[in-house]
Amino acid sequence: LDSAALLVPQADLTKVTLAQIIYEEEKSGQGVTRSITSLRSFIQEGRDKLLSTWWESPVGKLFGRAEELTAEIQRVADDRVRTLLESAAERVRALQAEVSRLQARIEELEAKVRQVGDQSTRKPPSEEDVE
Repeated sequence: LDSAALLVPQADLTKVTLAQIIYEEEKSGQGVTRSITSLRSFIQEGRDKLLSTWWESPVGKLFGRAEELTAEIQRVADDRVRTLLESAAERVRALQAEVSRLQARIEELEAKVRQVGDQSTRKPPSEEDVE
């Protein structure tokens, strides 16, 4: 780079660097007219031209397809997780019903045990009570 490039603010170094590349390529005359034209176009039209060219390139198209596939994988994963959670919630409800049924049965058995215990702790009738 020449001394003028050193006086350019940091944000403008890309344009200056590309301009220097174009200048050096034209000076060497190595038949790179197409790349020089593209670089000149990028410099003149800026970032939008560069991005649109990149997105239209095979790499850009591949990247776009990768984004689509990522979104599809995420949707499928969300659907499967939702299905698993619904299934788990259904099983939890069934288990809660079973626990409630068992708890009612335990309470019923405890009541019978208390009843049998109450009967065994009563005094047997004495002879006086019988007569």
